[in-house]
Amino acid sequence: MNQASANAFLKTLEEPEAGVVFILIAPNETAVLPTILSRCQAVRFRTIPAAEGRGLVARRTGVDPERAAFALAACEGSVTDAVAFAALPASWQLREQVFACLADLHRTDAWGAISAGRGFAANWMAPVEALKTAQEDAKVRESEFLDKQAQKAADAKNKRALTAATSRAFGRVTALVRSWLADVLAVQEGMPERVVNTDAEPGIMRAAAGIRDGGIRAAVEATQRAERNIAYNVGAQNAIDALVLDVRRALYGSA
Repeated sequence: MNQASANAFLKTLEEPEAGVVFILIAPNETAVLPTILSRCQAVRFRTIPAAEGRGLVARRTGVDPERAAFALAACEGSVTDAVAFAALPASWQLREQVFACLADLHRTDAWGAISAGRGFAANWMAPVEALKTAQEDAKVRESEFLDKQAQKAADAKNKRALTAATSRAFGRVTALVRSWLADVLAVQEGMPERVVNTDAEPGIMRAAAGIRDGGIRAAVEATQRAERNIAYNVGAQNAIDALVLDVRRALYGSA
C-alpha cells in the first residue's frame, strides 16, 4: 500500500464488521504507517535455524541428518517442502541430475546443456503427473453423478490445481540450482565449510575455480527469470531449456 491507500484503509481497520479479522503482511514495521501499526498486534516471524530444521525433517521422514540438510537446502529452508522432497524418490533423482548438469556446464555445448535439462523432465514433473492421474481417476468416479455444469467447474478447478503444481515442481528445479550456486559462492569466498551439498563437492569446487566474475549473481537472476516465465504460462520444457542456457551463459559466458 502506498500512503494514500493506507490512509483510506484506516477507517475500515478502525471499524471492521463483526467477526472480521485482518491479517496484514509487511517485510518490516517501517513499511507500515504508524497509525495502522498502532492499531495492530505485531507478530514477528523468524527463519528456523538450520540445525533445528534438519532435526525436524529427520524426525518426520526418518532420513539421516545429512540427507535432511540436503532436502532442506533443496527447498530453500521450508521444512514442509523438505519433508515432501525427502519422501519422494524422484526428488533425489532430480537433485542428482540438476547437480550433474551444473557441474558439466563448463565443458558442454549448448545442445548438450539442453539435452541434460530435458533429462530432468520425468523427475521434476513426477508430482504433477501423480496429481493428473488422481484427477483423471476422480473424474471417472464422479462422471456418474455430476451434471455438465458441475463437471465443467470441476475441470476448471483441476486445471488451476495442475498449473499451481507445475509452478511448485518447477520451483524445485530453480531452488536446486540456487542451492548449488550458494555452495559455489561459499567456496569462492573462502568458506568451504559452509558447503551444504557435500556429496556434490567435487563439481562445486571445479566450478568455483572457473566461474567468471559476477556469474553467480547473473545465474541467480536467470532462475528468477525462469520462475517469472512459468508464472506467465511459458511451456515448462521451454522454460527449462532457457534456464540451463541462461545459467551456462551467466557462469561461463557465451563461448
